[in-house]
Amino acid sequence: MAEEPAGLLDRLKADDEEIASEGDAAGRITSLVRRATLGKLTVPCGLESTKRALLVVSGPPEQLNRNGIEEARSWLEERTGCLEVRTGDYPRPDADSVAAVVVFSGVTDIPRIDDVQAEAIRTEEFIWNTEREGTEDELEELVSYDNESKSSALLD
Repeated sequence: MAEEPAGLLDRLKADDEEIASEGDAAGRITSLVRRATLGKLTVPCGLESTKRALLVVSGPPEQLNRNGIEEARSWLEERTGCLEVRTGDYPRPDADSVAAVVVFSGVTDIPRIDDVQAEAIRTEEFIWNTEREGTEDELEELVSYDNESKSSALLD
């Protein structure tokens, strides 16, 4: 019986043995960490202001390449300028893909936080000025009331 010709998708799909090779696994992990770091972050920030970072790579044990994790850690150290990059792996035999989580700590250059802090200062000044104006008005009423009662007391 003749073997059916492979379709276009079958020709593009790599064999599992080819994917699991050491070079591909290391490159895939490093690429995954770069995309996680340079992609859309939960809070956009200046990575150069990072004090510490944590990298955890999860997936099938045969695809968790130690060299790939170390290359990714070295790249994170260069990118962030911090030497406190902790790494770990989380082998999951039931997983069918590799995932990476990068957590930055001690980040000081966060434009959104700066905006929120500036707005809080403006709001606090507004409230303080409003309360002060209200206090001055109440003081004027109190003083004028006292003057009127003193005047009427003197006339009696």
